Amino acid sequence: MKKCRNVLLIIISLYCMTVIGCDKEQEIKVSTDDIEVGVIETKGNKEESRIIFYDNKLNEIGVLPLEFATVGDIFYTPLVLRDELYIIPQGYANKKDEEKVLEINLTDLDIEEYSIEQIAMNSIAVADNYIFTCNNLNGVSYINRCNMNNESTKTVEIPDVYVSNLICENDTLYAFVTKTPENGITPAFLYQYDEELKLLGSIDISECGTNQYKAVGYKDYIFFTSLSDSTDNPTNTVGKFNTVTNSLEIIYLEQKHALDLAIYDGCLYVSHYDLVQKVGGGMSVYDLETKKIENYHFEHGMEQMAIMNEKIYILSDWKIYVYDINNISDMTPIRSIEVSSMDKEFSYLSGMFTVDNRLD
Repeated sequence: MKKCRNVLLIIISLYCMTVIGCDKEQEIKVSTDDIEVGVIETKGNKEESRIIFYDNKLNEIGVLPLEFATVGDIFYTPLVLRDELYIIPQGYANKKDEEKVLEINLTDLDIEEYSIEQIAMNSIAVADNYIFTCNNLNGVSYINRCNMNNESTKTVEIPDVYVSNLICENDTLYAFVTKTPENGITPAFLYQYDEELKLLGSIDISECGTNQYKAVGYKDYIFFTSLSDSTDNPTNTVGKFNTVTNSLEIIYLEQKHALDLAIYDGCLYVSHYDLVQKVGGGMSVYDLETKKIENYHFEHGMEQMAIMNEKIYILSDWKIYVYDINNISDMTPIRSIEVSSMDKEFSYLSGMFTVDNRLD
């Protein structure tokens, strides 16, 4: 059952303007209007997580405690639509039996809990009044729908496949599906569903690769990366799917391990990083009109990337780097900070987001 927690009763932490010699009179209350970046810190062994908020200069301006375990997943970019953040608390890491989605309003920090009777859920997509999730149990994948108005749920089962990611575009739900390998080749498909979870069709995307965890919609296109090709080797491709014509185009990049995606000012920004081996750190900037590619290499990792207000934010381990998007070639961050840990006891960072979608 949906439950609303008035987290305004939880006072946002006050932040001192100076670290040494700070006077209580200098403390200032945090306005959610100042939030530009958020980072999710969580634990798998304890129901103790939080969101750390930063302003546009990467000053820590407050935290929002969350009494859940395993909140978010570094493989998935936290979903922000308009002024709402959607994340999944999976529960204790050895069980992952939490059955809900959190909707956090970024203007007042109220939390809504939507119950979906499925465990180990991962990807989230939202359209109109529906929340969609997916999960995979014992060789069967499930796509779930929760009506945010009346709390009713619906689930479809897909045997013998692995659903890795969901995205909603133009009133259609798209599911990235990897099938069982055949003769050493792993097929991959993009399934299309309507809001009633009726299967409309499928597109073979095997030539792009398998295991898609990152996708972004832009105009009539869905851009997506793949962790590996059909023979389990790293890829240097980005898939470009036309939602109107159902046609597929492949963008070939010079760097491998294509990971995160963002679109800004007519260019596709792609981070390159091996999330499994924790190696690499590069970026491709692909001009969608001219198809020109510019390559950059960084001396730090790139677990997640986000773009806002002409700045590129990069999460690397426990650090956040911010670069001027108009001066990337300088390869010098505007600033970088170390993310504070709640207590340095088995916590980790599971995601970073910006609030640039607040006014969409």
